[in-house]
Amino acid sequence: MTRRWAGMRRRIGVGIIGAAVGLAIVAALLADRTVQGVRVRPVSERISATATAPAVGFSHGVIVDEQWPGFEPDVNVSPNGTIYTSTPQGFVGTISPVWSSRDGGNSYQMVPGNVFSGKQQTCVGGGDTDLFTDAGNELYFSDLQGLTNISISDSADGGATWSTNCTGAPNTPDDRMWFAGIGSLAAGNLVLFNDYDSVATGVNPASPVSNQLVETVSTNGTTFLPVMNNNITTTGTGDCAGGALQDCVTDNEGISGNQIVDALHSNASQANVYIAHTTSTNETGVRVAEGQVTLTGSVPTANWTESPNLAGPLCPTSVKTSDGSLSCYSSAGSPMATIGENFASIAEDQAGYIYVVFTYAPLNSAGTQTGPEEIYLVHSLEPAPADPSKITWSAPQLLTGSGIAQGTNVFPWIAAGSQGRIDVAYYHSDETNDAGKYGASNLNNADWTVQMAQSIDALDPTPSYTTTQVSEGPIKYGQICTNGVGCTTGGDRSLGDFLQVKVDATGAALVSYVFDTSAASTSSAAIGPEAISRQISGPSLYASVGDVSQGSGPGVPMGSVTDPNGTADYSNLGTRTPATDNLNLTGASLQNGTTSSGAPALIATINVKSLASLATPSSEGGPDGSWMMRWTVIQPGQTGNGHIYYAGMDNDAGAGTQTAGPTFFVGDQTTVNQQPALLTYPQTTLLSSSQASYNATTGTITMTIPLSDVGSLAAGTVLYSITAFTATSTQQQSANTEFNQIDATTPFDLVVGTPGTVGSPPVAPSSVMTVTTPGSTGTTTTTASTTTPVSTTTPTTTHPRPRPRPRPRPRPRCAVAGGGMTPSRLGPLALGMTRRAARGRDHRYGTHGRREMDFFCFRPTGIRAAYGYPRELRVLGRSGARLRGRVVLLLTSDRRYGVAGLHVGDRLAAAAKRHPLGPITVGRNRWYVIRFGANAAILKVRGGRIEEIGIAVRGLVANRARAHAFFRELI
Repeated sequence: MTRRWAGMRRRIGVGIIGAAVGLAIVAALLADRTVQGVRVRPVSERISATATAPAVGFSHGVIVDEQWPGFEPDVNVSPNGTIYTSTPQGFVGTISPVWSSRDGGNSYQMVPGNVFSGKQQTCVGGGDTDLFTDAGNELYFSDLQGLTNISISDSADGGATWSTNCTGAPNTPDDRMWFAGIGSLAAGNLVLFNDYDSVATGVNPASPVSNQLVETVSTNGTTFLPVMNNNITTTGTGDCAGGALQDCVTDNEGISGNQIVDALHSNASQANVYIAHTTSTNETGVRVAEGQVTLTGSVPTANWTESPNLAGPLCPTSVKTSDGSLSCYSSAGSPMATIGENFASIAEDQAGYIYVVFTYAPLNSAGTQTGPEEIYLVHSLEPAPADPSKITWSAPQLLTGSGIAQGTNVFPWIAAGSQGRIDVAYYHSDETNDAGKYGASNLNNADWTVQMAQSIDALDPTPSYTTTQVSEGPIKYGQICTNGVGCTTGGDRSLGDFLQVKVDATGAALVSYVFDTSAASTSSAAIGPEAISRQISGPSLYASVGDVSQGSGPGVPMGSVTDPNGTADYSNLGTRTPATDNLNLTGASLQNGTTSSGAPALIATINVKSLASLATPSSEGGPDGSWMMRWTVIQPGQTGNGHIYYAGMDNDAGAGTQTAGPTFFVGDQTTVNQQPALLTYPQTTLLSSSQASYNATTGTITMTIPLSDVGSLAAGTVLYSITAFTATSTQQQSANTEFNQIDATTPFDLVVGTPGTVGSPPVAPSSVMTVTTPGSTGTTTTTASTTTPVSTTTPTTTHPRPRPRPRPRPRPRCAVAGGGMTPSRLGPLALGMTRRAARGRDHRYGTHGRREMDFFCFRPTGIRAAYGYPRELRVLGRSGARLRGRVVLLLTSDRRYGVAGLHVGDRLAAAAKRHPLGPITVGRNRWYVIRFGANAAILKVRGGRIEEIGIAVRGLVANRARAHAFFRELI
């Protein structure tokens, strides 16, 4: 096998800033030019384009199912716009439900082809799932049967009926499979690949219990043939010896990531395939298996090569493998990093460029993690060639670790669109370590959110990334297991091992994740539903579209929503039965109000097409019918991350349709601790007739819910993903009722507050621009905090996701910074302020995991403040004691502030004439110090331009040694 490295770009440094050679290099970097055949836009053009682009924003999280928990949720968009998603529910239950959305992602229903309890009319499964739709809208569904085999099914009618193969894998035991394909079954040109791991079948002496990566292919959607490896000798020696000899791709396998088929060089006769995977044979890292598959013979065959270790440059002192790659293993034979938790993800853009993302965390010689997990990206240096073995790869680029992405980041997934346009979604925590212990599995007090980094110029030498919070708040509290079913690393597996991001026909991102927030849990893990958020503003991944919009999909309404007619169905046994009018929702609202005695309350209204009768027939899953409203309350820092509260009306299995009338109730969601587990809604607290009623004529259900019955919520508490839904069952709602979800509204939010109000979403710093440049270890990063103000004129206003940080009270917008820049003051903040006084200027701040720093949300751009601590202040001797805990540095990327005629965005050359001290290089940053009255002005320069400007206490940067120590310790 051949392995290649190219494009190991060396970092270009400018020594004395005024030197002619330095300025010439800067001028070259800023010029318009072509690299590898790709037009690279100048920095000024990129900055201008980014500055004027609307902020990336997401809808409220749409809850996929109100009863089934989320776990490793996938998402797939069919060419006809139908959105599909599935979640495996475990080997014991052998069930993996599949849902679809036919209303643009506003709501989801189980596809009709289920026979009981969400079990599809397919073979047993429950281990792992994957979905794929072909060009003709055929749906393919794979479901892992323990480790014994893979059920593979296809459906031509959106999951109503299935054709199934219970032995879809020619090798066993098997694990984690991924589809990729071209063509369509209807057109007769389907080529569908399914890769997976043959578990512990390798016999390579260097790693005798390794997995083997294998590949299979189908032209009918259910029967998969092994792809024979032309490189394997008949004696089974070398790479690919062992149990999966026939269709082995490589023995150097940790676990398979997803795969792609290069559409530009593939057809029904020959296909080029790229599979991302982690490694195992005296090597830790990520490689791409590059294969050319011939499909014309009686047996599919392939020529496979392997990329170099894409993570190798992050371990420059590691030993080399036989192909010259850096192994990330030390000369003592121990791994130097943990790489690829838990999967590497791969995508191809429309021009043929290929991208791979993965996590990296350093280890010491004892195998202890010494830094947080971060996310890196590698891309091909040219469009995928006709011969896959000729592809070359860039150095890794860091996507996280600064701005709001500073902290710990795991489980990345990537989607690509037009040339150079990519989205990368992942789980994020501001925490980097817990009492010195690094790693997601050690963070006992972490609040986890979902983030997405987007670039529209990912192929540039200095690409720009805008990072946005996708989830409206934390979606989990505590440790995350990153070791699969073993969980020896600590934490639980409520999130599974990945989330996903895909794009729809408009290039808008759809991110599927687990909203692990409820008081419910199983005996082994926390539990919460799956949520899918759709991008509703910002650049599309398709350049021809421009910017995405909400369209007819989910948005960010507050207080109330309407629901279209025709989306209510009983989906079972291969049929969608249109629901009767009494189960067809037309809208819902939740408002602030009071009880009859004046106590704080929530006023819930559920609008139904007709309530002339409450009877729900068995043909729709009855006789029990229920009309419900649920919402999520996030409580960061607490086990369970919060609660799912609800209120509802139940016809009590038909008894309530008689003279007794229905019951009304409220409660806190619980769970049936079984396999599979279910979220349930017992009638915990009954509402009296004076508190709740329904109007048979208008179809309106009204419930006055005392706040004391739903957690005694304080003013300012945000209720997330409020959703009304209808359901049927054979028994009334209880702690063990399993129901059929019939209809659901799109979600909306509410802020608890003054009666008659609905509030507006709190807004905090929600995105950063990160510019990354390959350097000696593959990355150089520049960040500029940005805050996008949110208009609140209508309930469907687009806005970026708020940060998950508790505040004394929600504020609708970040405060305007105001003020100027003086030797002692930057906007509203001043050197020497106590931390309490600084925070008193604006409650919207976050530490981003930095004990000695606050990041304040001011408009139009934030300000960060650093505080003096003993290690930084020791150079001042006794005089430093007065600065302990006080502001010693203020920085911003706001162009309104300047010093000596210099502002953010000015070229490097302009600073050359004014800096008496510099450059001071610390890590990835170059710093310049200018005398400024009694203190010092600070410039941070990257890519030839000033990126941040600020002020610092002069004594801390009085000479080069002090300044270097100060920036090293604090920044």
